[in-house]
Amino acid sequence: MQFTQVIAPTAPTINRTSINRDSIRNDIFEIISNDQDVKEQIQSLRENSKPEDIVNILQDVVMKRIEQRLIALEQKTNSIEQQLENIQFNANSRERISRQKNLRFIGMKEQADIVKSITEGAAKIGIQLKNEDIEYCHPLGQKKKEQQSPQPVIAAFLSRFKLKSLLSKRKEFRQATGISIFEDVTRYDKWLLDQMRDSLEDEDRKYVFTRGGRVCYKTEDQGIVFINSYDDIQRYLYG
Repeated sequence: MQFTQVIAPTAPTINRTSINRDSIRNDIFEIISNDQDVKEQIQSLRENSKPEDIVNILQDVVMKRIEQRLIALEQKTNSIEQQLENIQFNANSRERISRQKNLRFIGMKEQADIVKSITEGAAKIGIQLKNEDIEYCHPLGQKKKEQQSPQPVIAAFLSRFKLKSLLSKRKEFRQATGISIFEDVTRYDKWLLDQMRDSLEDEDRKYVFTRGGRVCYKTEDQGIVFINSYDDIQRYLYG
């Protein structure tokens, strides 16, 4: 079996426009030597002129050049930030796809046989779920000594139909077992979900939910929209 070598993307190279003492000195020298307008202004000064007069002539020209360099640097920075945002978006999308077969179970007290807890809970609400329908399952993380609540459990399903059946009846599942079911979202999407809910009043948090592993927000004028970044939160909540 041959494996294709995967090369990690290299970080963009930042060709920074240096702004330091030497570059400013070179600018001044170049301006005095080649800028005809500046040369004429300096030559027109009388012998009793003060050093401040020359400084005033050079100040605007030098500042303009520095501002141009800063603008160029800001444009490069914005371009790199956009590239990094695109990389993060694509990586998060790929991770989201890999998690679509998973469900998270919160409040499962009996974890000695997780598969049994899930299948028996499903049977209580009329869903026939076999052991072989679950590809794998395990608690998430390590339980801390002072932690009293049970560890969240992740379970991967081979049947998308069975997974959706559990999701559609998760309210009944919770009533029958005391266990809550959630979609398995990426860490970034979970952060967006928490940020969105924390920004809303309690009565409006029901309008933020996940669907297919993506964070959704039900708006008044546009219906259901996807939240893909913090900028989306700012746009939909604050305009």
